Amino acid sequence: MVGNKNTLPTLHFYLCITMSHKAARLEISGILAENKGNTVTSRINIKQKQTQPTDHTFPVYIIVVKFNKPWGKMVLKNVNS
Repeated sequence: MVGNKNTLPTLHFYLCITMSHKAARLEISGILAENKGNTVTSRINIKQKQTQPTDHTFPVYIIVVKFNKPWGKMVLKNVNS
């Protein structure tokens, strides 16, 4: 869990699923409410940079969900893209 006195704790999950000859990584993140410094799109960009060290392994699905007004975004980042 990550958090400080000004934010609610955040729990980050990393999951790698292998099925037969296909494999992918899954990064899921959620925010309670968007603000100027924390939007769904900015969190997607952060997650894309976070996954760079392992970009040579498998594609990654990045999903970010906003909870106060349910809305989310998913992107697929292919290997070495």
